[in-house]
Formats: sequence, C-alpha cells, structure tokens
Amino acid sequence: MSSEIKFHAIAAMSDESRGIGFNNSLPWSVPEDAEYFLRVVKTTFDKSKINAVIVGTRTWESIPKEDRPISPCLNIIVSSRASFESLEISPNADLTKIQICRSLDEAVKLVKEKYSDSVEAIYAIGGTQIYKDSIFSEYFDRFYLTRIFGHFKCDTFLQPENFLSYFKKIDSEQLEKEEKLFQVKYNSIQIEPKSGNHYVFEVYEKIKN
Repeated sequence: MSSEIKFHAIAAMSDESRGIGFNNSLPWSVPEDAEYFLRVVKTTFDKSKINAVIVGTRTWESIPKEDRPISPCLNIIVSSRASFESLEISPNADLTKIQICRSLDEAVKLVKEKYSDSVEAIYAIGGTQIYKDSIFSEYFDRFYLTRIFGHFKCDTFLQPENFLSYFKKIDSEQLEKEEKLFQVKYNSIQIEPKSGNHYVFEVYEKIKN
C-alpha cells in the first residue's frame, strides 16, 4: 500500500453552528469558496497525476448532473445501494473515473492500492457521515476548512461537535506552497462583496497519537 497518497477533507462550515448544508444545498452564497473548492480538488503539485474525491450519495446528487463526475478527478461514491445505472451521470462522462465502494475505508484502500501511480491526494467532500468517518480514519491527514461567519439555517452538520479538538491549525507561513498552488490566502478574513458574508480559509492537520 502506497504511503505517499495523502487523505484530506474539504468543507465549508457555518462558524456559528458547524452547519454545512440545508435541503442538500449550501446555505450561503460565497462564490469564491465554490471556486476554491474546485481548485483544490482538481489541482495537483505533480501535473502527471490527478486527485480522487470520495463522496456520499446525497452529496453526489447535489452536484449538477452535467458536472458528474468531477473532472479530471477519480470519483468514488460511497453507498450501500448505488449502482452505475442509478448515478445519473453526464452523457459525456469518462466511466473510468467513477468507482462505487461500500465504505470509506474501502474507498481509501482502493485508491492507495490500485491508483498509487496516478493519484496524488484523496479528498473527502461530503456529506456528514463521510466527513465523520474521514476524521477518524487512520489514514487522515488534513482538513481544508472554510469558516463562514453569520447565522444560517442548516440541517446537516459536521460531527462530532468537538471534531476540531482532533486537529491543530496550520500557520500561514507553513502554507506558502498551497497558497500559490490554490491561489488563495489562508487565515485572513475576507468579505463576499454581494452578500456581505465574512469567511476565512483555514487548514487543519490531524494530531497523531
């Protein structure tokens, strides 16, 4: 099993409630965060490789059909019931970039064992159970977290409540390569001009026991 492939998660979260969604969509309007999300999951340091994304069924269904799968990534849907026939993918989709696994551990091991030459990093992209299972995975490294400030109605949340106690925030000085690669400024509060929403991009590293 390759030890070089890193396993991360990326999410935007209400700083007030840990909320990440409402009615299977984002509760806020922060276009830069959506653009940042795509830059992170699609961009690699090694241009000869791609990233893999691990996604639950409901989050997969929240992605516009024409954007399924997220290209050029390897897309792994974690589901106990999904089949290729039920995925409703784009007509022009590259089926070799789609896999179905029955658990998160199975998905991570699949990438590490079968895609070690072509995948640089794995990103868990939702929903709640995928994030929770990722946090407690023995393979987990980093959480790319966007905090959205303000009050938002949410019905899905990052779990457990104290999940950040398993992490330490990475200082900006240690993220210079990532800032350049992802075209972002970390640990600096920004304002979305149309909605007035305040937000900040952060990166957390799991504390190893």
